[in-house]
Amino acid sequence: MSKRPLIRRALPGERSGVAATVAAAFAEDPGWAFIFAGDYKRLAARFVMALFDVRVASQSVWVSDDLAAVAMWDPPGNTGRAPAHAESVWARYRAIAGEDACRRLASYNEAVGAVSPAQPYWYLGVLATHPQRQREGLATALLEPILDEADRNAIACCLETSTSENRRFYERRGFTQATDIVLPGGPPTWWLRRTPTQDPQTTERRDTPMTVQAPHPQSATAPAGPLGAQRPYAVRTRHHLAKAVRLSPSEIRHAMSEVEGFNAKLAVIITHAVGSMAMAYIFCLIALTSLPAILIEAGVLTSGDVPKFLTKPGLILIVAWIAQTFIQLVLLSIIMVGQDVQSIASDARAENTFKDAQAILDALNTETQGGLRTILEAVQAQAKPAQP
Repeated sequence: MSKRPLIRRALPGERSGVAATVAAAFAEDPGWAFIFAGDYKRLAARFVMALFDVRVASQSVWVSDDLAAVAMWDPPGNTGRAPAHAESVWARYRAIAGEDACRRLASYNEAVGAVSPAQPYWYLGVLATHPQRQREGLATALLEPILDEADRNAIACCLETSTSENRRFYERRGFTQATDIVLPGGPPTWWLRRTPTQDPQTTERRDTPMTVQAPHPQSATAPAGPLGAQRPYAVRTRHHLAKAVRLSPSEIRHAMSEVEGFNAKLAVIITHAVGSMAMAYIFCLIALTSLPAILIEAGVLTSGDVPKFLTKPGLILIVAWIAQTFIQLVLLSIIMVGQDVQSIASDARAENTFKDAQAILDALNTETQGGLRTILEAVQAQAKPAQP
């Protein structure tokens, strides 16, 4: 049985891991494609780090404990004025990205700002799940702390998105008021608003296969929100129940794509199927078919109280064979193999995430040739006054 995700605020030292997750999640986002205009690989991670550096100071960055999912919020009451810290962060990004990229970013922000309401609201700038960890309920769990806080204080939540799939995901979570954002030369984009409700349980919160949301970086300069102490947030499990009860072919296909070989794929299929509540109900029904015969032998019922086929010795033998022979000698060993295969696949995902973070750290190491050192040398060379 999988553990519930632990949701907490991000720490300043986790910027590289956060950047790796968000950059991987947004790789095919049309809004980000507009902002970076073909320069995604060079700028995406540095852009995320700028967003993180500004927002982590106000404790408005939430993550899963393994950094596989990230949410960045702006608290209500933002004045739109950037403090010195935020100005220095964006100045560093501007030196790296160049004027063209910054003009596209300013155009994006201007279009979003045109539809932003004047009333205070929680702004969701980034919601991202690493592609290898989607459909686990992480994005839904990340939304809960702020959505519940907004409901308690009767404050709206807003965001923008450039994909229909994301829009449907947010609509299922209460973001039902949509306004078109006019983005010249950009993709169709919508501003979505969620009206606060007094009972957070009334907003349907189901899992989603894709949970990324475009950023709003220059509004990421707000002061700390009403959430004070930094403590893990208790995650509800109601929205995870559907995955456990039903046999999901998409979940099984996703798990099979992570392993190779016939035996491994078969073990994963059986492990997922047998490990669901749906299969538990089936096994329960099989066990109950032999109960009438036992009750008759115990004198609780008579043979006339139940249909005759339920008391036939052949049916009792079949149930006993399934329970004592097939499940214990066959299914148990297959399930153990399947769990080992899934554990190995999980270790491989963690290793890939570590490699992504390591590559970003290496690029930011001022002692690494071709990394940030090269950029700093170029900036310093341009800053030197010309010789007479």
